[in-house]
Amino acid sequence: MLGNTAAQLTVGLEGWQQKCRVVARGGNRAVGYVGMFDLANSDAAVTSNKSGVETSGLASIVAPVDTGTELKFGLFCVCAEAISDDQVGNAVYKGRVKALCKISSGNITPGLPLTVATDGTLTANVASGDKVVGIALETITTPTSGTLCDVLFDGIHGAGAA
Repeated sequence: MLGNTAAQLTVGLEGWQQKCRVVARGGNRAVGYVGMFDLANSDAAVTSNKSGVETSGLASIVAPVDTGTELKFGLFCVCAEAISDDQVGNAVYKGRVKALCKISSGNITPGLPLTVATDGTLTANVASGDKVVGIALETITTPTSGTLCDVLFDGIHGAGAA
């Protein structure tokens, strides 16, 4: 039988987060917005993929794009605060976070897999082969547009493929 002392971990997964500072490119980003790291250097201000540089694709987030592979293999984060265009702000790339979520019809329910949509939300409309980056942790009734939802998120490795 397990005892419970102050030195032991809490029961279950904790609300941990892995955070980073990012630069919003191509527009203002709201709390919960899901941005894509600009590894393709698509924004004019992004000049490399060097670490620790504000002009790097590893520091700059843009609106998610889908020309075939980006949504399946891209790297993503969730804005932890509102970030103005070309300004630095906090984001979460892994952990429990409030992200903008939607579904075309019905409800988002706990355990539902979520993928990135090109409008900066997580969608429960998952297709075969999609990179699952989030698991819903709460019920949201009929969120047909981006609504903040408690999510277990991994924008780097994902949680598998649909």
